[in-house]
Formats: sequence, structure tokens, C-alpha cells
Amino acid sequence: MRECFHLFSFGDFIVLTIDTLSSSRPENLTRPYTIGTTFPNRTLDDDSATIQGSGLVNSVVVQRWL
Repeated sequence: MRECFHLFSFGDFIVLTIDTLSSSRPENLTRPYTIGTTFPNRTLDDDSATIQGSGLVNSVVVQRWL
């Protein structure tokens, strides 16, 4: 397991999180994955949502391979 740390602003969009993950590891460009929260367990799939709007301030987001 590899960790990727990045600080985001409240107003950053979820798509920026996905772009950061995709650029951090080459296999992310070829293998499908989702990002989400652990508790409550939910997938973050609205690219137009912001970090704050999704309730992710001070949260950990995990990547799950499909």
C-alpha cells in the first residue's frame, strides 16, 4: 500500500482529487478506481462538488480498485 498526501482547500473540486491521484501513480491511468470515504462508506462521484460541499473537510479519502 502506498500513501499519497496532498492538502486541498475547502473550495477545491472533487475532480482535483481524482487528477492528483491519477498523476501520482502511473497505474492509476490504466486501471479503473473510485474514491470515497470509509465511514460512512460512500463513493465520491460528483466531479462538480467541492471538498466543503461534500462534507470532506478534515477527512480522509481512500482509493478503491474496481
